[in-house]
Formats: sequence, C-alpha cells, structure tokens
Amino acid sequence: MNEKELLVLNVLRGFGEFGFADILKKVPFSREPAFRYLQSLNQQKLINKRKIANLYLYSLNIENDETISLLSFLNNREISKMKESAVKNIVKELGDKNVLFIILIKKALEKTEKKKEKKINFIVVCSHNKKEIDEKLQKIAKNLEYKLKAKTSGTVCLYEDFVERIKEKPSYLKDLLENHLVLFNAERFYLDIRKFLT
Repeated sequence: MNEKELLVLNVLRGFGEFGFADILKKVPFSREPAFRYLQSLNQQKLINKRKIANLYLYSLNIENDETISLLSFLNNREISKMKESAVKNIVKELGDKNVLFIILIKKALEKTEKKKEKKINFIVVCSHNKKEIDEKLQKIAKNLEYKLKAKTSGTVCLYEDFVERIKEKPSYLKDLLENHLVLFNAERFYLDIRKFLT
C-alpha cells in the first residue's frame, strides 16, 4: 500500500459511491495515476467497483477486514495531525473501561462563518455506567471550553441506544460517517457499523 493509494482510500471514507470524476477532484494527481491506484485497490479487494450504464462507481469494501484496519489507520493518522491536543486528551481524561468509542464531529470543529467561534461536539458510546461517564464528560467539556475558548458539548449514550438510533434513522449514520473522527477505538467502531452499511 503506497501513500497515493491511501489518499484514494481516504476520499472513499465518506462511505458512499463515488464516480471517477468525483475522486479525481479530491486527489493531488492526474487521471492516469488515479485510475491505476483505483485498479490496484480493486484488485486488492479493498474497494468495490460497479458499472451503471457507462459510468463506474467506487466504494469501500467494508466486508474486507484489511479495509477496516486501513480506515482505522487513516482515522488515527488524522488525529495525530490535529492541533488541539486538548481535544486528543479527552481520551485520557475519559479513560473508562465502559467507553466503547468516542466520536468527534469534525464539522463542529470548523469555525462557522457567521459566529466565528469554534464548536466541539463529542458522542461517547458506552456499555453501561452512562450517568457516571456523562458527569465526567461535562467536567471535561467545561475544561475544554476554558482551554480552547470553544463551545463544547458532549452526548453520552449506551451502545444499544446508539445502534437503535442507527436502525431507526440511517441518515444519522451517514451524517456521522461524513463528518466524524473516532478518537477512541476506531477499529471497533468500523467493525460495529459495517453491518449497517451492507
């Protein structure tokens, strides 16, 4: 796996189907190499390719465990590049064996043009002890607001409730996948959600 193939995979992390032109707009290389990398990823069974009329659509092959591992790697690499170390430290501060994964909503990190203020939004999914974890999260949110001068909010939910929400409202998962960064336990997150994407 080379760096350019990883760039193509990163485009497909939105978990939709992408046409070649869509992918080409988001990678820093020309048509011919982009096509070669897509062919290579398809041969490695990391992505799927299907034809509609005379258009090919590409998507992640989430049935492949290696794809899941690479998604986790890309997610963790993005975390390591984050400037807000205080956000990364939430994992240490929330460290609880009942926390299954912590999801950061990325679009909330971006400055809104109207308000010019940062927003940080977390979803913490736990197996039990929801109340205890929620109390910890509220304290952490206050500290982050002070350190980063950003409006911070977090939601804690039990795993069963998280799964139920995905089942009831598939657009919730789609929105998460387009705008998320898993701060804790990325590989488990991708393994758990893939059953809802097949």
